Amino acid sequence: MSFQYQQFGEQNSFNDQGYQQQQGHVSLQMQQFENNSQNGYQQLINENQVQGQAITNYPLQGQQFINQPNANIQIPQNMIMVPIQDPLQKLANSQGIFIKQKLELLSALIGWQHENVYKVFQADVNGIQIGNNPMFLCKEKSECMQRIFLKGDMRAFNMSITNETGTALSGQTVSTPFLALERPFKCTFFAYNRPVLNVYYVENGSKVLFGYIKNPFQCCLLGCEIYDANNQLKFVIKGKCCQLGLICRGCPCNSCQQYEFTVQSTTGQILTRLLKKSPGCLKSYISNCDDFSMGFPLNSMPQEKALLLSATIFLDYMYFENKETKQNSILFKS
Repeated sequence: MSFQYQQFGEQNSFNDQGYQQQQGHVSLQMQQFENNSQNGYQQLINENQVQGQAITNYPLQGQQFINQPNANIQIPQNMIMVPIQDPLQKLANSQGIFIKQKLELLSALIGWQHENVYKVFQADVNGIQIGNNPMFLCKEKSECMQRIFLKGDMRAFNMSITNETGTALSGQTVSTPFLALERPFKCTFFAYNRPVLNVYYVENGSKVLFGYIKNPFQCCLLGCEIYDANNQLKFVIKGKCCQLGLICRGCPCNSCQQYEFTVQSTTGQILTRLLKKSPGCLKSYISNCDDFSMGFPLNSMPQEKALLLSATIFLDYMYFENKETKQNSILFKS
């Protein structure tokens, strides 16, 4: 949480904390700290930046200032309270996810491959989207030359997944880093040097390895394997190659834009399914945008759900970023 406060027109003296007295005004600013939304804490957003000194003994909820001459602090009207929810708690409360890739008009018109952006929405157990406010936002960072000359299943990229905690009245969205995906360049030859995606949990500027996703060599099958930080296999995602969503993926019709994966346990038991859906006939005709839906396996942990979310994005790069639309075909042939 962060609190920002500015007061004009009076002088205050805080001898116990060593704050300085200024002429005509005292400017105070609380530095950022984080708390769980379950405890009822909230975040204050000030639209104007305020310079000042840090307060180290600000009151928590239900407490009052101790040994302070002026405890009646008025919150300025330009501060907006926004509820905060922990990203892992969001995943724990979610039965599924719906991932929607953002359409880049410039990329669709000129055939130029831009950095991908995905919005992650909450979904029910069948993968049907719930609400219009995204839980997370995924943004790719990669080199331009690799996007031009390398296919999606080869190029290196980093992706930042931020927790969308709310929208202020002014339209400002509060975003905090949540996951970091790192995929190095891999020159793959059959079973040699298979692609890998590392998944890190980001907190207070530090990264903790959640696990990684690996694309194994399989004959007539698509998919990946999901491992935790201890190199223990958690899930196996498989899809058959004889589906219209793979064979006729350049066609914009809905039947040619559907592809189904199965999420299996380590023993081969089918837990749920991952479905690649059509974003619409027009979007499918001019771009490579894809939508994905998944119902999480029963009793899965938040860390496991985060790995399944990362695996969905990884599969999009592996198999569906390389499709060539009619618009791109005309541009490259002309």
